[in-house]
Amino acid sequence: MTPARLSAISDGLFDGRNKPYVWERALFCWVTNCLHQYDIGGIPPGSFCPAARDAFDEGILIPPVKIVEGDCVRRDIEELYLRASRKPAAVALDFRAQLAGNTTARDRVVALIRRYGAGAVKAVMKRILDNGERAFYRCPAGFSPILLSGLRASDRERGRARA
Repeated sequence: MTPARLSAISDGLFDGRNKPYVWERALFCWVTNCLHQYDIGGIPPGSFCPAARDAFDEGILIPPVKIVEGDCVRRDIEELYLRASRKPAAVALDFRAQLAGNTTARDRVVALIRRYGAGAVKAVMKRILDNGERAFYRCPAGFSPILLSGLRASDRERGRARA
């Protein structure tokens, strides 16, 4: 698989930290993790701001940017990210933990591909996603169909939702 390319994103309009993995010149999978950073600026320390009027009250907003490229941390982006924090050392440790988690996930995916083959690993990944989706749409007793009302129209049109 290709070396790590980690995107740092703190803007709620985008997904969390993620890395694309390429196997035999094709995108194979994405590995992602999200966590609440200790402090990335904003009005109150700790970056929990229930009184926020909008995202700008909550700390630094970072659109998707590469913070790791070729297994090397881009210090310019990391410094920008840490500069917004009242506790940059704690945030730096959180970032390193996220990077280690994504790197471990990549290594384990590679080990599975080498052991079972890319086709088998991809088939299992697809099966897990399909099973999870089917379980979600079964709408178990006590689970409010109202929660499903936000589904895309295309999902409802395919008859997948029971809302």
